[in-house]
Amino acid sequence: RFERRIAYLGVCAGLRRNELRLLQGRHFTREGWLLVSHDIAKGGRERWVPVMADLEPVVHELRGTTPPQHFVLPGTEWVAGERGPVPLDCPERPCDPKTIWRAVRRIGLRAGIGIPVHPHLLRHAFAGHVTRCAGLQAAQALLGHASIQTTEGYLARPSPDELAQAIATVTFKTPPH
Repeated sequence: RFERRIAYLGVCAGLRRNELRLLQGRHFTREGWLLVSHDIAKGGRERWVPVMADLEPVVHELRGTTPPQHFVLPGTEWVAGERGPVPLDCPERPCDPKTIWRAVRRIGLRAGIGIPVHPHLLRHAFAGHVTRCAGLQAAQALLGHASIQTTEGYLARPSPDELAQAIATVTFKTPPH
């Protein structure tokens, strides 16, 4: 559940690691939207992110199980158990930033991705996908960037298939009259 939340909120909402870490139930009170409030957003730039279809099941679960002041990715406290220390969720505290790094790294390894995966790559994936589907300005607004140049820096080079599609109708022949 923890890793699923990280993966979906990172890839489908483009959240930064610290935004993920500080996200609470109160950020999901408006149906169909995720609020990145000024107190968790970089530079205090509040933004509303529409919940895309892929993210709906996770948001539905969060809305049903996470009280407004509880953290979506709760901290952990280790308590004594019969066989040694046992982890216990502390929903009134956010998880440690390293916990998110480790979780994303595990997700990447299980997926068989050949390079080390880190939380910000999830945000880059969101940026590239939104730019291709909705345009650069929509991506800029959804990512909370003040400058379009920052958003452009997130974009990957076109794939060979995208380049082939882009020039499929390009010709040097004179069009018929």
